[in-house]
Amino acid sequence: VFSLFFVLLEKPLSHLSHQLLHTSYYPRPRKPPIALKAPTQAVATVMDSDSSNSVCIVFGTQSGTAAQAAKEIKVELLHFIGRSKAQPEPEVRIVAGNAMSPERLLSMLNGALATIFVTSTFGEGEFPETMLKLYEYLESCGDQDFSGRFAVFGLGSSMYAAGDQFNQAARMLDKRLGEIGGSRIIEVGLGDDQAAELYRGELDKFMEKLEPKLFGQSAGASFIDPPEPLYRISLAAGSHGRHFRPVPPNYHFVTLQLAKSMVSEGYHRPASMFSFSLANTGLKYDVGDHLAVLPRNPEIAVNKILALYAPAIEKTQLLSVEAVDHFSTSPFPSTLTAGEMLEQYLDLCARPSRGFFKQLYLFATTAESRAKLRVLFDRENPNVSQDAFELYTGTHTYVDVLCDFAKDSLPPFEYLLSMIPTICPRLYSIASSPLGAAEDQLDLLVVSNKWKDAAKQERVGLATQYLFGAEVGERVAVQIKTGILQPPANPETPVLMFGLGTGVAPFRGFLQHRQALKRNGAKLGPATLYVGFRHEMNDYYLQHNYQTWIEEGVLTAVRPVFSHDSLKEWGGKLYFISDLIAEHPEDMFNALIHHDEAEGKHKSDVHVYYCGPAMGIPETIQTAMEGALASTGMTQEQAHLFMERLVHVEDRFHTECF
Repeated sequence: VFSLFFVLLEKPLSHLSHQLLHTSYYPRPRKPPIALKAPTQAVATVMDSDSSNSVCIVFGTQSGTAAQAAKEIKVELLHFIGRSKAQPEPEVRIVAGNAMSPERLLSMLNGALATIFVTSTFGEGEFPETMLKLYEYLESCGDQDFSGRFAVFGLGSSMYAAGDQFNQAARMLDKRLGEIGGSRIIEVGLGDDQAAELYRGELDKFMEKLEPKLFGQSAGASFIDPPEPLYRISLAAGSHGRHFRPVPPNYHFVTLQLAKSMVSEGYHRPASMFSFSLANTGLKYDVGDHLAVLPRNPEIAVNKILALYAPAIEKTQLLSVEAVDHFSTSPFPSTLTAGEMLEQYLDLCARPSRGFFKQLYLFATTAESRAKLRVLFDRENPNVSQDAFELYTGTHTYVDVLCDFAKDSLPPFEYLLSMIPTICPRLYSIASSPLGAAEDQLDLLVVSNKWKDAAKQERVGLATQYLFGAEVGERVAVQIKTGILQPPANPETPVLMFGLGTGVAPFRGFLQHRQALKRNGAKLGPATLYVGFRHEMNDYYLQHNYQTWIEEGVLTAVRPVFSHDSLKEWGGKLYFISDLIAEHPEDMFNALIHHDEAEGKHKSDVHVYYCGPAMGIPETIQTAMEGALASTGMTQEQAHLFMERLVHVEDRFHTECF
């Protein structure tokens, strides 16, 4: 079991071996280990324990980002508590919004010192899965059912500012908590993933306002000891080969069956259709659902970290992991190899945060390193500008920083789990229908995400690097998530679809679904598809499928646009779907208003779907639709009222943006 320690130091429990894996330079009491299992009677008893001196962090997440923000809030609170010397020392608990029944959770929060709610906004201003039931319960509560102090932080994207969707879930939660008797500590914080530091810039401001009011005191500027790590690591018996891969908690492994290029040979923006086998997984999906893919780090990044901790930590060494906070769930299997922890779980290739530099500062052993690190987390430091910070973090990953500061600032291995975010799954619209695809098969249409950083170095997105580098037979960790775009329950309902680039993916699923229904005798309503790509010769995804669907009566018409093919004709301007609508308004009129032979009149019950980038594009298309109606027989006022009813009153314009 302890062979690596015998090699290193001749005895397994030496001072240095303990230092490399743990830290023990402060007399913080340790809690007894809590088994990472499904809730039992013992765990339920813990959850019902006294919370009067606890700060609870309740998160709701769809893809894991809000869970990561909750972890960062806890680390920051532990820093503050350590500096403030508050007595008795408050406990900080992280709880998922669906970890227990809403009634029990609210009861616990009513007795807590305070509660910080963290939630993302999903889809069209909706609550994520792990917060939805709690919010629905709060909606049913009376005006005195919540007596706790609270603050709410939201994670959203300013790309969705149109229609008041930006951080809508957080704002709704904040409002409702106040309505049922809660005492608001500070105003709701609104994180924005379009900002240079993602949500973290606003989170820092939020915490600076919150912490003094939360504990009724300020904290000193300096501190010596790092807070307790969020996870405990211990050596497990034995070792495993490089192919030992326990399934990540709450995920399933599916097998990559096929990867087929969807672009011309040599095109600089690779895109492929990836087909996965669901055989023997128990996984089922509906048309319009999402596949959450958990990517893996490249081996070169993993090996760089292992080299920093060698020979104490070896790639095949088995480790046991448990959460220190008995309320939180662990994203790690209870036992895994060190290599698997680094490759599948820690987001080593992500852009480092200020909080990471702040924690790394605590392990610096030289004045020079402390000075360099302080510059990278202290917003008020006059020696560094925001531009300089963004340049450094835009060209360095967590791996790069650890290597840069390894000589005199390397943290104990188990602290990496607290300091580096866990990898979040990437959500992809499923490009197939369970009725139309081959048995137990699921398809994704993915384009490679590449860019050049400020140092002119090419970067590749973690998920696309993983998928495009995977070999057939690779086991990929996934979850099925309920999608935003769902076809009408009645197949005779007309549909109008807009797909930009890989945004055509869910509509491939829609059309496969309609194809299967028609072959089984169902009557279909009209279906029109507008698609937008860059070049007809290079990235006209699915071009050979459209005619087949039209011939079978599954698709009424396809209206393609190639934005980069008409630059000369348009004076250097890109050509978009809105331009096509303006050029051919009658096509849009016919897609929106059809003649019902049974009723003998024109009607419009069409459902409209958009999938593609946000950036105001759905609103631009809506404006073009209104203009088309106004130029084909309606007055401007009639066209405006028509679109108002379709989009806002009857909610028949559905968007899925990325």
